[in-house]
Amino acid sequence: MNRTKHIVLSILTLLCCLTTTAQVSVTTCEYWFDQQFDSRTTAEMTSSTWSEELDVATLSPGLHNVAFRVLAVDNTKTLYSPVVTKFFMLFETTQSGENSLQTYEYWIDQKFDERVSGTMDASGIVNLDIDVASLNPGLHNIAMRVIDAVGKISPVMVKNFMLFETTQSGENSLQTYEYWIDQKFDERVSGTMDASGIVNLDIDVASLNPGLHNIAMRVIDAVGKVSPVMVKNFMLFETTQSGENTLLTYEYWLDSNFDERETAIIPEDGTVMLDIDISTLNYGLHTFNYRTIDKAGHTSAVVFKSFMVTKIEGPSKLVGVDYWFNNEPRTRIAIDPAQQSIDLDNIVIPLENVKPRSIDAEYVFDVETMTVTTKETITVGIQVFNNDEIGSEAIVDTLEDMSLTVEPVFVELGNEKTETISAPQGGQVQGFSYTGFAEDSLHWEIAGTDAQFDFYDADGNRIAPETKTINEKDVFVMTMPTPTVYILSYGATETGDFTIKVAQPIELIVNDVSRQYGDENPEFTYNRVGADVLGEVAFVTDADISSPVGEYDVELNLDGVENSYVTVKNGTLTITKSPLMVNVDNATITEGDELPTFAVSFDGFKNGEDENVLTTIPTVTTEATNASLAGEYDLVLSGGEAENYDFTYSNGKLIILSKTGIPILSMLQIDKPTNIYTITGALIRQNATSLDGLPYGIYIVNGKKVLHVRKE
Repeated sequence: MNRTKHIVLSILTLLCCLTTTAQVSVTTCEYWFDQQFDSRTTAEMTSSTWSEELDVATLSPGLHNVAFRVLAVDNTKTLYSPVVTKFFMLFETTQSGENSLQTYEYWIDQKFDERVSGTMDASGIVNLDIDVASLNPGLHNIAMRVIDAVGKISPVMVKNFMLFETTQSGENSLQTYEYWIDQKFDERVSGTMDASGIVNLDIDVASLNPGLHNIAMRVIDAVGKVSPVMVKNFMLFETTQSGENTLLTYEYWLDSNFDERETAIIPEDGTVMLDIDISTLNYGLHTFNYRTIDKAGHTSAVVFKSFMVTKIEGPSKLVGVDYWFNNEPRTRIAIDPAQQSIDLDNIVIPLENVKPRSIDAEYVFDVETMTVTTKETITVGIQVFNNDEIGSEAIVDTLEDMSLTVEPVFVELGNEKTETISAPQGGQVQGFSYTGFAEDSLHWEIAGTDAQFDFYDADGNRIAPETKTINEKDVFVMTMPTPTVYILSYGATETGDFTIKVAQPIELIVNDVSRQYGDENPEFTYNRVGADVLGEVAFVTDADISSPVGEYDVELNLDGVENSYVTVKNGTLTITKSPLMVNVDNATITEGDELPTFAVSFDGFKNGEDENVLTTIPTVTTEATNASLAGEYDLVLSGGEAENYDFTYSNGKLIILSKTGIPILSMLQIDKPTNIYTITGALIRQNATSLDGLPYGIYIVNGKKVLHVRKE
């Protein structure tokens, strides 16, 4: 895929840095990538603005820079501007040409969870109309990133902005401006702002000395509020007095021996040939320093080149440059054998693969990319070698607060599964993940390491679990805020393995049940809160078929259960009294007979028991005596007691017959409606089923005499 970048650079900035003698005519522009000056490209200039499509197809994905300078002709001399360098990021492209930006996301003041998403149109331009009414006055920032069709996410771009307290009136406007040079606030110059809000300054810098300066500016509105100060730096170069100036002499010296510099006159053709004796130099890396002086006494910037001096005799050539970070292995950059000197400023050392020596506690975990970014001061070493692998003296430098990225290897954990992992030391980060359900309770057992452990939810927010001692173990306890949680481990000081196990605690609640005395125990059940039970649960109770009435605990035997954290709430088996039916047989006597002994029977004894288990035998009572008249009398059972039985009584009847021998109708059963006659044969009731309501006496029923008497 052909990758190009469109770069428009204002040449006016560069021209301001050229020597201001006579009329300056811009002729060409030179640019090069990544310090590769020898591979620079020259382009013709036709105006003060230059636009070109730069081909970056040969560059690897990553951070690069492009350097520019312009060339101008002043009478007969060629003038060079200072070099301007711009950095740019080249991202890895997909294999298909169909990829495009799809969506964007932005958020205010690091509130990533409140980010707003939108769809990108074909132009790739996003116009945001953001309501900042809810923000407090002060400094804020907006962060933005884009996502392409294959899900790749761009780096985050952050811009700061100042929100000022607004006045109550809508008539406010910018009124005046102030500017001053080099912190000389007391010498500030004021001016009036026009309606456009644009200020064009024509500042006289003739009184300033050559060198670096700055200009500061601020504006004031109609109610007197003052903006923050904006500061810009600029360089003022010393100018020559005449267009006839030429280079006159040159100076050179080795290493830092400036006081031993040699001076000579520059030949008319401008070419200097040097034959320098380096036999007295120690072996290793050295520098050659060079500068020129013109007729007016102005001195150029110093140009220096590095070169190697070896101890061996015979031909020696530079073959490579080694570089390394911290205590990591070296990387060799090969040098063209024909090259006899090397400029270390042109050596490009990639930083993307630097490994941290430790993980800072303030690291950042990006859940989108599953990476950890930590800051560290790193050391960079560089050493040059010849063809006999004799090296120069190493040059070591430090880089402060470098952001280094680590990609942890994540292990997915399962409930009640123990993982054995090597303790992460130095710049290592070990990751773990667990997926369940939000609001699940989790217990984490970690043993065998002094490493640090941080917990995160699925959105990358840090979780602070409780630390408890359970079953004589120190356990991290949490409630899952999201269905997935992540754990990052780092910073172990001792080598070896450690173990980590996640277990979801469960509670088993035994259900209460009941049965009657003498029955078999019912089927016991329980309810579960939490994860599944791993293994078999057994119920335990002291109650059996012969246990007396009462309440008995129903417990759980967990010997067959593999879960680590189980709590049990016991249930209760309630044994109630079994029903015992007590019957008394009906009895018949004739008027005047003694009352008989009434026969009592039982139905419902359990476990082969009989009336001997009764604490009190039921008794039979009746209102009848041996003097009672003929009729029906109730036989009533009562008074029985037993530990395990609940009595149900079935009472009987005592029938006392008349001495006349005439049956008593109240003791007879009339199966179907019939006619009732008086003793003289008169019909007094048709289709009757009883004598209720008739006067007491003798009647003819179904052809038989019956006696209707009062019931006692």
